[in-house]
Amino acid sequence: MKNIVKRTAFFTLLLAGIILSSGCNKGCKSLGENVTTGEIKTGVYIYPRSGYMTSFMKESEYLITGSNPYADRYQISFDKGETKKSINYNEYSLLCYPITTSCFAQFDRDVKIDDVNGVVKYTIKVKQCGKCKEERLTENYVAIRAVPSTYQVVFDIDIQSAD
Repeated sequence: MKNIVKRTAFFTLLLAGIILSSGCNKGCKSLGENVTTGEIKTGVYIYPRSGYMTSFMKESEYLITGSNPYADRYQISFDKGETKKSINYNEYSLLCYPITTSCFAQFDRDVKIDDVNGVVKYTIKVKQCGKCKEERLTENYVAIRAVPSTYQVVFDIDIQSAD
């Protein structure tokens, strides 16, 4: 009888280990850290007045300059939010682009500014994996050097699933 109990406990633990080690978390560890490159200002953190701000915006409003109707709804921080202040739109412009992904996702964000042609290209590459009960909305705010509100913004979005 003792042998049956030991075997049952052993196989139960073995089965639990197999199930836990084969979950999406294991595969997602290879996603890596988020990456920002190009003209994105590092060490600058954007704080909207409320969450899901982009749900009220049109894509043509995803370049936020001082003349944007939503400009006064953002603050900036250089210490991860301990202190926040109004954004100086003579120094910075903001970009955003909302994306819904799995709760396990990694973002590579890059911005190129072409002053000759008045174009800003915002590239976002997303790697996601796993299934979640609820997906996650990421608004992808970044700060760049100030550009005129007349610049055209081109979005290049690539979402890949690694399931």
